[in-house]
Amino acid sequence: VPLHVPTRLHILAAGVSGCSWCRRLYKELPYVAEVVGVSYSKGKEVVKIQQEILVNTKQQSFIVIGKQGATIKDIQERAIATLEKTLGTIVRLQLSVKIRSKAQWH
Repeated sequence: VPLHVPTRLHILAAGVSGCSWCRRLYKELPYVAEVVGVSYSKGKEVVKIQQEILVNTKQQSFIVIGKQGATIKDIQERAIATLEKTLGTIVRLQLSVKIRSKAQWH
């Protein structure tokens, strides 16, 4: 399914990942990050999701990633647990952090 045609899976996955990073980083990064879907595929037993967390600065990307990737791993694990419970299937979630260009800033 093309990403410009949102499905329930696209919306659910972005919402869950967004909530996961908010719960983990709400004090450090209020209102500065956005979760964007890159790709989604649904097989018989596994849903594969690739998403980007967009931030405004390099410093913000360091905060989201955390020391030795611990923060983004925690965000990923929380999102996977929620998605697997909700969807009733195995979820493979890949998160990456990207710095927005100034043209993308809201």
